[in-house]
Amino acid sequence: MAEFRCTVVTSSGIPVANAAIRVVSDQNIDATVALFGSSPVYTKANGTYAMPAPPKGSTTGNVPAGVYTINVVAPGYQPKKYDTLADFTGTGTFRIELTVDTSAAGEITTPASDYVSPMAPVEVEVPGVASSAKWEYIEATITSESGNESVIEVPTSNGSALLNLQARCELDTALYLVGDDKAAAIDPSFSDTFTVVLASLTPSGRQDLNVSFSLQVANVFPTGEENDLGNFTNEGGPADWMTPWDELPKFRGHVADAMIWLPVAKAQYTLQVTYKNINRVLIQSVDIALDSALFKTKRVVRVRIPEAIPGAVYAGLVITSGGVPQTKTLTVRYHG
Repeated sequence: MAEFRCTVVTSSGIPVANAAIRVVSDQNIDATVALFGSSPVYTKANGTYAMPAPPKGSTTGNVPAGVYTINVVAPGYQPKKYDTLADFTGTGTFRIELTVDTSAAGEITTPASDYVSPMAPVEVEVPGVASSAKWEYIEATITSESGNESVIEVPTSNGSALLNLQARCELDTALYLVGDDKAAAIDPSFSDTFTVVLASLTPSGRQDLNVSFSLQVANVFPTGEENDLGNFTNEGGPADWMTPWDELPKFRGHVADAMIWLPVAKAQYTLQVTYKNINRVLIQSVDIALDSALFKTKRVVRVRIPEAIPGAVYAGLVITSGGVPQTKTLTVRYHG
């Protein structure tokens, strides 16, 4: 038997219940009442609305042949329109896919800084998008540049979900030193880039929110109350060196490194070393070229502390690019 059958599903094939359906003519006249006796009509739990073709002579269920538009609206989803063929008279089988209306979610609150530490909370607040659903979880898939992936799911409460990504941004740090024949090297485990992709989980299934963002993570404590490592980068000015020492101790005859984070890549880098005596009087300045490719990775880089020259007790280390300081001055005190 001929019938009108419209099935509404999500992009992943999950039925959408209580979706409102209207059929409109090409003159924008609502033909839903003429076809089905009321407007709108709604899908059942299986996501389908079905109406058999009326018997001959019926006052409803027949419309003049032509192109009609099937309009489908469901809470939490983007409205969808489907144009019929030119010979539509009220029957046919239709399948319409809906996508989550991410604009309904409002603004996602990410950490105050793009540079964060896994030693403090990394909180992201995501407004829910399916207000009519019985329950909703926000899913975050966190993938590091190193290839590690993890997933966290948090239920919405009072319209939003608060995700703490701290444990998902942890770094497996390992002892690493610059090779004896190099001036600097990437520390392969002290920092990483994490990409976060969000989705909504409801009884209707999983829907991508088409929202993603990245976080730069380094294994160092924040210096302030907020989880913000921006002062350790050259994002807004010269970067702090990653050391707790006001004067970094360097024992003669032993190697030592200092860590620096310069994610804003420049064309060329130079390590400027100024040697001073016990009275902090300048003895000599030396420029050491650094491989700019190291910093294009946006990873933390270890810099080998140069050996002292005769008479030197102190050294000041600054990394520059085109003569512009990219770091603050690191003071080294030689011992032994």
